[in-house]
Amino acid sequence: MATRALPLQASNRALPNPALVAALLLCALVLPNPAGYVGAGGDDYHYVEAARCIATQGWCAPETHWATRWPLVAPMGAAFALFGDAVRTSMIVPFAYTLMATLLFTWLVERHWGRGAALFGGIAFVGTASFAKGLLQPNVETVELAWQLAAVAAGSLAVASGKARWALLAGLAFGFAVQSRMTGLAWLPVLVLAMPLLPVASRRLILPALVGAAFPLLLDMVVNAFATGRPLLIFELSAAHTRIASTELPAGTDLTRSPLLNPAFIGGWAPAMGIAAHWSIQGVVNLLANPQMGPVLVSVPVLMLLARRHLSWRTAEVRFALAAAAYAAVLIYVLAIDPKARMFLPVAAIAAALVGRLAWALWQDGERSIPVGVIAILLLFGAIETAKRYDMTVAGPLAGQWAREHPGSVAIDAQSHRTLTFDATVRTLPVWPVASRPRLLMLVTDPCDASRPGDAWHVARQADFGPPGDPLVLCEFVSRTNFAPTKLRQPDTR
Repeated sequence: MATRALPLQASNRALPNPALVAALLLCALVLPNPAGYVGAGGDDYHYVEAARCIATQGWCAPETHWATRWPLVAPMGAAFALFGDAVRTSMIVPFAYTLMATLLFTWLVERHWGRGAALFGGIAFVGTASFAKGLLQPNVETVELAWQLAAVAAGSLAVASGKARWALLAGLAFGFAVQSRMTGLAWLPVLVLAMPLLPVASRRLILPALVGAAFPLLLDMVVNAFATGRPLLIFELSAAHTRIASTELPAGTDLTRSPLLNPAFIGGWAPAMGIAAHWSIQGVVNLLANPQMGPVLVSVPVLMLLARRHLSWRTAEVRFALAAAAYAAVLIYVLAIDPKARMFLPVAAIAAALVGRLAWALWQDGERSIPVGVIAILLLFGAIETAKRYDMTVAGPLAGQWAREHPGSVAIDAQSHRTLTFDATVRTLPVWPVASRPRLLMLVTDPCDASRPGDAWHVARQADFGPPGDPLVLCEFVSRTNFAPTKLRQPDTR
């Protein structure tokens, strides 16, 4: 049966600017609860530490895979050097990259599918919590996505104009994406399969694109060769990161084995929403069940079904969906990446673009309620999920204040030390256990009394920072065994 092409309205100036709408909506979702740095056992602590090293020394030989991601840690280090070591400063680079990704995304969708598709798609994109939650938090996934979108934008201009300089810039942006996160290489088999779809005249642009992509990697290898004698350091550290113990894998998982094509890793990651499945589909279930990304992914097949009369295997929309599925399959089944929503932002971006395209097509067909309903559902999930964040800008200064009230008597546990690291006083506190420190600060997600490190400790005071039903409490404990007790203050529940 013949298919009708999707209706396309390349430009409609009566509609609001998609980039502006998306950017304002992104800020409206996140800024009422401006949570950025989280710390504890998260990746952002390692990025901050790497950036601090750069801020003080100019350049540091990477010792972890987090420190190799210089498209994030280098500008963060520059921000710390220029504006000071503070939690607000740590938000600058993530904010810039998130806006960069938002503007590039809406520009690409509008350029190829029109302003209406870009408007719907932009709303779906920033309403996807796995993307929006990175607005202020140091994270490499948004950095990777921003450079990948820059590569697609430059590649689009290269194909349209036939100019090699755009192809060179596309390759360079892709190289930056790979330097941000090596998983970007998972696009290579997808791109190889897509090459026959390129116009014959455009295939000569492949060489300058490859040159551009190779440049950041070669530069990194040269620097590491001179500085450490290990030109392949970035690859060594990336390959070794799975040996780092993770609570997301079952106890007993052999971390010495390669994760590549390894069912123990593929199906072993913690199930989303507690939904356990066979290892062969666990990764897919994790993505679909995660409310931070699942809604936008599920929306695509639903809208495709409703707009099926416009689609065939050869339409660009179906090809983009297949490309996203192929990329996700490489990450899940070959590289055995932990299938958390934030790890798959390129898939979310493609899904949001398809939602925009298909929703606008249905809108033009006169089906107004379906697009509005889909977008409303995505925004509802986005608002709920982006609100589930803790603002650390208050807890740190309060912990520092408490510590200054009892100089020389206070220690802090390791997780809280990482979480509250931006307070200058907290950074100087010794990490518990310390026998000579009778007071202990802890930031916990359970009531203070249930979080005591032992029967000899009791709660001196506390402050609750979490939303209702999701506690985050700063506790000060006092030990009876190595401290002559004095009259303690009543718990502070400010």
